[in-house]
Amino acid sequence: MKLLSVLFPLLSVVAVQAMANPAPSAQKINWALQGQTVVKAAWVFTICDIELYTPALNLPSESILDDSIPLALAVSYARNISADQLISYANDALSEQYSESELEPYQTAIDSFNSAYVDVSDGDTYRIEYLPQNGITLFRNNDFVYHNSDSKFARVYLSIWLGNHKAATKLKQKLIPASQAES
Repeated sequence: MKLLSVLFPLLSVVAVQAMANPAPSAQKINWALQGQTVVKAAWVFTICDIELYTPALNLPSESILDDSIPLALAVSYARNISADQLISYANDALSEQYSESELEPYQTAIDSFNSAYVDVSDGDTYRIEYLPQNGITLFRNNDFVYHNSDSKFARVYLSIWLGNHKAATKLKQKLIPASQAES
């Protein structure tokens, strides 16, 4: 009972803050598909489809991953995956690219973002939008799930898919047109 009396006011504050600072709407940007890929396990089983969107087609190679360019990633799942598996992948990808001391300033935000994940089933889609002036927003099946206004954190988190670790390098080659993937 004591725990509830402590948590309820905290949850109320979080809910009020979420309503006071609504997440940016996907409807304000005309997203253009830059690239897409299918992620498979053992080259046989489809795990998910990933699509990368930006506000315009044919961006110069030096621009597509620039901090000033809005982007959206849509990950549509073809099988059941637990939230724990999603979180494990995210944490592994981040730790491949950054040291503990580099991640430390973002750890609370990483944990908050990861805690928003729930188990996914065939047909579910997570969409992550990055708007430089608003930070990063997570949607599940077009429903708002999480928002963080820190653009620096957003770029760190997006490195899971667009960073410099082994798996992201392969994804970037497929998501970003060939002439742009080298930047």
